[in-house]
Amino acid sequence: MKIVIITRGRVGKQHTLASIPQGWKNRTWLMCPPGEEHGHQCIYEPYPMDYSAKFQWILDNMTGKVMIMDDDLIFSARVGDGPLTKATSTEVDSGLQQAEDMLDTYPLVGFHPRAMGNNAPVGIKECTRINAIQGMNLDTMPEMKVDHWPILADMVLNIGLLEQGVKTAIWCQLFWDQKGTSNAPGGCSLHRTPQQQKEAVLGLAELFPNVVTVKEKIVKNGWFGPNTPRTDFVVAWRKTKAAQNG
Repeated sequence: MKIVIITRGRVGKQHTLASIPQGWKNRTWLMCPPGEEHGHQCIYEPYPMDYSAKFQWILDNMTGKVMIMDDDLIFSARVGDGPLTKATSTEVDSGLQQAEDMLDTYPLVGFHPRAMGNNAPVGIKECTRINAIQGMNLDTMPEMKVDHWPILADMVLNIGLLEQGVKTAIWCQLFWDQKGTSNAPGGCSLHRTPQQQKEAVLGLAELFPNVVTVKEKIVKNGWFGPNTPRTDFVVAWRKTKAAQNG
């Protein structure tokens, strides 16, 4: 399995890369704009790309097992149903190997977020939210278009597969979290605006009307400042066709 970390404007701040075990570094690439020098092997954008365009490029141009990761991640782990603790390199390695093996069964896999991680089931959970990390088997995955909007390609992919009746899954023994704030300089914060967010969310609801509901909310520490409104969405994961098929 190859790992591609999508990044932009974060030279010297590659938290995900620092969290990847040494044995995986030679099959890990940073996908970034030309001119960014990270001291690590890179896939340079063939033209200026937003997040979703990079995601689509990977789907269209790579083969085999590929895992896309955000660039600001750190990991926790647990043994059985025990408490979450900072993941060791061995535990991250084990989780990545588990994800690679799961791709023989599922075309899309991920890991549980640290939030609510103590309440996560032990082992595999099917047909649920997958974000920040997307492990994909591009040899078995149906052809997918995910670049409708500059953001939310990850959601279009996951919901799109589920609504085709294709099961996806996450591994609930390795957990991801963001290091710092979700609106740190660089990445999607360079181009994300309230209007862009609203258009993408409304479009997602139009694309998947049976399972996506639009929700307006006030976010205490949001992308657009403290206590600001944001158009967001809720997905009824258990109502997707894949989940309904049992």
